[in-house]
Amino acid sequence: MFIQADLDDADFPLDVGAFDYVLLLDVIEHLRSPETFLESLRRSRISEGDVKVLVSTGNVAFFVTRFALLLGWFNYGLRGILDLTHTRLFTFATLRRLFEQAGYRIDEVRGVPAPFALALGDGMLARAALAVNKMLIRFLPGLFSYQIFMVCSPLPSLAWLLARAGRAGKEKVESMQHQN
Repeated sequence: MFIQADLDDADFPLDVGAFDYVLLLDVIEHLRSPETFLESLRRSRISEGDVKVLVSTGNVAFFVTRFALLLGWFNYGLRGILDLTHTRLFTFATLRRLFEQAGYRIDEVRGVPAPFALALGDGMLARAALAVNKMLIRFLPGLFSYQIFMVCSPLPSLAWLLARAGRAGKEKVESMQHQN
């Protein structure tokens, strides 16, 4: 099944509760209003499924970006954290706050190292830089993570809770009628 949809629209076209996972891998930073999208995504959950939302985005507080800012450089480019198509930039705290305020429980947060193999080739230098980056992420993820990865769960919307209560009430009435 393929469904094409504009994620900047106010209404999400599917019941996300029908899926186990929703992948928002390098998506959220491209939206005009991620707040509106996340609320729409959460409200679209009708089914009882326990859906997990997997999110990744660049970490604007990555030490390379901070160092460039210190030197007075803030240049958008063709890819990376300052990609020309990014409309929003996030840190660990701002991404977490975005999802919590939109009604999601944060289940897991991890830092992702820089893609040194892309920048330096797949040699010894890139592997050493990656190993050092992974170690530094354990101590200061906000500074040394190139990307942020989160697993979230949408909390029930009012419509979902009311529909669930209505179904439970109907089932109870039916079971009582069968007993009589």
